[in-house]
Amino acid sequence: MRRLLLIAVTVAALVAAAPALAKTYDEGTILPGRGAAVGPTTIPVLIGMKKAKVLAVLGKPVYQNAFGYLQYSKKNLLDVYVNTSGNRVDLIGVSGRRFCLPFGICMLQAGGLKALKQKYGSALKREVDETGEVGYVFRNRVDGQKRKTRFTTDGTNGTAKIIMVFVSTG
Repeated sequence: MRRLLLIAVTVAALVAAAPALAKTYDEGTILPGRGAAVGPTTIPVLIGMKKAKVLAVLGKPVYQNAFGYLQYSKKNLLDVYVNTSGNRVDLIGVSGRRFCLPFGICMLQAGGLKALKQKYGSALKREVDETGEVGYVFRNRVDGQKRKTRFTTDGTNGTAKIIMVFVSTG
C-alpha cells in the first residue's frame, strides 16, 4: 500500500512539474471581420483581443516568436498575430478542411469562391496584393472598427476553392 502511495505521489509530482503542452486546433468557424471560434468547443479568438486573453483561452501555442506570432496548428493553419506595441490581436490566419464559415462554406471545398460571391454579392471585392496574388476581400465594421476578411482561392472559376482566410483590422 505504501509503495502504491509513493508511486502515485511521484507521478503526481512529475505531472505537476512537466511543462505545459502546447495546444493545437484543427477545426472551427471563421467569423468574418471578427476572428475565429476554434476547436470542438468553439473557443473564440478575436481581433482586438489582448495576448494574455488569447493565451488564457487557447493555451500555449505550438510555436511563438518575439514579434507577436502565435501558431496553434501543426497540420493546418491557425496563426494569431499580436501587435507588439498594443499587445492586441490584429490578424488571424486560417486554413484547413475543418474550418468553415458560419453559413456553410468550408475551406478547400470545390465551389467555395462561387458560394462566397453568392453570399456577399458586390460587397466581395477582387483585389491583387503587393505580391501579385489575387484575393477576394470583404470589408465591414465591428463595434465601429474597420475590419477586413481576405479570402485566397486556388482560381477564379466556379469550382475555385478557398485555400486561406485572413481576418484583420483595417
